[in-house]
Amino acid sequence: MRFRLFPAYSCALLALSIGCAAQAEPRGLFRQNNPALDEVSGIAIVRSQPSLFWMHNDSGDKARVFAVNKQGKIALTVNLVGANAFDWEDMSAQKDWVYMGDIGDNFGFRASVQVYRFKSPTISASAQNGVLNLKAGQWQKTTLIYPDGPHNCESLAATPDGRLLVVTKEMSGEGGFYVWNKPWKGDATITLTKIGKWTFGPADKREGLTTGADFSPDGRKLVVTTYTDLYEFPLKRSFDFSSIQFTPQTQPLPEQKQCEAVCYTLDGRSIYSTSEGNGSLMWLLPSKLK
Repeated sequence: MRFRLFPAYSCALLALSIGCAAQAEPRGLFRQNNPALDEVSGIAIVRSQPSLFWMHNDSGDKARVFAVNKQGKIALTVNLVGANAFDWEDMSAQKDWVYMGDIGDNFGFRASVQVYRFKSPTISASAQNGVLNLKAGQWQKTTLIYPDGPHNCESLAATPDGRLLVVTKEMSGEGGFYVWNKPWKGDATITLTKIGKWTFGPADKREGLTTGADFSPDGRKLVVTTYTDLYEFPLKRSFDFSSIQFTPQTQPLPEQKQCEAVCYTLDGRSIYSTSEGNGSLMWLLPSKLK
């Protein structure tokens, strides 16, 4: 859900070149200059075409995602015909699948939330403004229930076999880590399990409000972003929720209007971060975990 409590911040464009190697300092890569992408709330790498990003907007948009190239232009719009988009807040891409989390709940009244997924299509790197309409049956949905009542949430990470992790966004600054630790099951209603918590910042401060998450491709790192900082949690075993170590490495984000989206590069050595707002900059930051 949109927050309008915080002032907008300007960003300087530091570089136009792009790469996946880790660097010492954050680098600005490109700006999203698309009127259709004015509230970016989730990003992921297109696994079959790493020169493209998946992106989606915050609440208020349709049930759709965009494939965006590294010049900030839309290559393809994928519409999930018949799907609901109450408050899409984050996304994840694993193997052949793209996941979208309709998990936002600013007022804490949703008895359940939903995660959608569809099979990633083949996209040409030179594609421009293509449209793909996926009908019911070409996308899947699973309904999630918290074991302890409704929570606001903007952070979703999936595993290659479709297990799910969400990190709640709490005004107390203490995010809860909830998981569904079984392979994806479409058209199901499942109850999450709480596996831990972490205090990201002071109560009622944007430093403690979580807005996005992603697993590294090898499953040994989990990044969670707030409006101001990145937190990287190591895992002892690949994609093993029980092995998450609640001893994160942190780093501050470059100033952004409102950071809501994060994902690892395909080599896991760097992290992409971007903000809502037309013309927002895509940043590349080094991973602090080896």
